[in-house]
Amino acid sequence: MQKKYWGIIVFFAATFAICAGLTGCGGSLKANETAVLTATISGWNEMGGEGDETQELVGVKEGDVIFEHNEFKLTVKSVSSEKIVLASAGDIVETEKGGGINLNIKAPKTLTIKKGEEKYYATQTMDAGVSFTFSYDVRNE
Repeated sequence: MQKKYWGIIVFFAATFAICAGLTGCGGSLKANETAVLTATISGWNEMGGEGDETQELVGVKEGDVIFEHNEFKLTVKSVSSEKIVLASAGDIVETEKGGGINLNIKAPKTLTIKKGEEKYYATQTMDAGVSFTFSYDVRNE
């Protein structure tokens, strides 16, 4: 009975080692890859917008703070060849079609932006707040 399980354990251990080491499916960037997060951050209030600030953040890595103001904070949680995941503190939600926000949904703790995708988020507020546009790419050096 132990020989039967030993073979299964060896198979899964070898599969995991190959997956994590060779193909990069372990969730990190390859040595020749650089993560690039393009962020457009716009403050607004009942009087109008405060202008857009677009930044190309080259070489973002886990732990980097992307945005912090009052109770709102976005920190890089993980970076891979396929996506970047931001940890969110404060009520930041994905915008609806047309740019509106749902004030009744629970804000997620993470925001995921896939490579080549553009995502729109906003603070879950009514009289003033911040809008975010993110796109993610990976450059080969």
